[in-house]
Amino acid sequence: MFYPNFLPRFLAITLFAAFLLSDSISYAESNRIDESYDKVDQAAELYDAEDYKGALKLLNEAIKLYPNNDEAYSDRGDVYFELEEYIKAIRDYNKAIQIDSNYDYYYYSRSVAYYMLDKYREALVDINKALELKPDDKYYLKHRDDIKKSAANAVSDDLDEQSNEEIKNRIREALKARIKQRNQ
Repeated sequence: MFYPNFLPRFLAITLFAAFLLSDSISYAESNRIDESYDKVDQAAELYDAEDYKGALKLLNEAIKLYPNNDEAYSDRGDVYFELEEYIKAIRDYNKAIQIDSNYDYYYYSRSVAYYMLDKYREALVDINKALELKPDDKYYLKHRDDIKKSAANAVSDDLDEQSNEEIKNRIREALKARIKQRNQ
């Protein structure tokens, strides 16, 4: 026997079940995202303790949990930077920028990595973008001056190796200070 109200009730129950199912998927996704950011926080503590391998492991896990976690890519770039793997650092900063192109710190970090590779033109483009997003940042302004000075010296060949290393060391320290400031 066919019930006249069967079809509307069936549709209502089906739609309600679909709604509940979609919420549970969103909830599961939300948990993965939260877990990913928790791993980023844990990695920051290891980074501060200079346990770069441990931080790298956690950041890889964070990215696996949530591939759109721009902070995980940026922080992993910072770890690669500390390990002097500048190409890998740039690759991760690129990914962070691809996910969030409006965060000045990502451009600054990539600029510093380019600088370490003596790629002054790329470094200058990125630091100018960081300054466009945050015009009065003292780290960014100083870094831009260092880039211009090094680029000019590289062209004139007046920069001795010791001066170049002093500038690079100062820039490394500035990035570390910036990272610590960001992690607080």
